[in-house]
Amino acid sequence: TVRRIATVQKRRLLRQVGLRARDLDGLGMAYLDTWARAQSKVELMDAWSSAHGWLRYDGTPPPFVREYFAALNSTRLALSRLEDHLRKRERPTVLDMSAYAPRRKDAR
Repeated sequence: TVRRIATVQKRRLLRQVGLRARDLDGLGMAYLDTWARAQSKVELMDAWSSAHGWLRYDGTPPPFVREYFAALNSTRLALSRLEDHLRKRERPTVLDMSAYAPRRKDAR
């Protein structure tokens, strides 16, 4: 279900950026939830497409193609807004790659 996959997605993203749910304020949680729910829908449609293909026997795409790309765009926008929100809070995260960029040895 979307809810189960979204829960897994939230935990995974928080772990990857080194945060816990309690580190986010209400707006951050809303962005995270929006991203996770949209990402879950993309994953479910991807799974269906992997099993059945992107084109039907008559060469037409499945009926959810428009919703698929809308959900894909929603994931992009929600993740971007979450990243911006976290940057404004001045917490270095993996989303801010400059905080973790390896330093060159000759740049001393």
